[in-house]
Amino acid sequence: MTSANVNDDPDLEGKDAQSVTLEGLTLSVNRLVQAPASEIFAILRNPLRHAELDPKGMNRAPQADSSDLIGALGDEFTLNMFAESEGGDYVMKNIVTRYERDSAIAWKPQSEPRDMPLGQQWTWLVEAVDDASTSVTLVYDWEDITEEEWLANNTFPHFPIETFTESVAALASAVERA
Repeated sequence: MTSANVNDDPDLEGKDAQSVTLEGLTLSVNRLVQAPASEIFAILRNPLRHAELDPKGMNRAPQADSSDLIGALGDEFTLNMFAESEGGDYVMKNIVTRYERDSAIAWKPQSEPRDMPLGQQWTWLVEAVDDASTSVTLVYDWEDITEEEWLANNTFPHFPIETFTESVAALASAVERA
């Protein structure tokens, strides 16, 4: 298992985050955001705002049935996506795997309708530092992917590290300008 931190890995230096940690199949990006935790969490629980947080431009918008706010463990939301590597437009169903209001939200993409093993997870951790600032951590992990062939043919992280730091920066920008 490897572990790297932005402070001691030259490939991670200069990223727009307080810390970037890569350990095994888990990547974490942390940043201090100048906004209350509740305002940050309001963006994260709203699928209509998720495209703003995607610097890759893959996330186009939620499906009509996914415009409701995420409010509980087990909630589902479906996003319209685009990636040339996936043949263009596709739809990604997500299941909420963790929900702690103003503190933590996580989801896993489902294998349907795409042919992808269930197991990737996106987690946002939101921890108030004081009334006006919050520590935000984006965690991306593959810990639950067990299909050996898929793991052998795909790299972790699946996207460049910059996309994760840019995603956290986009969240900071969205809430700090509000």
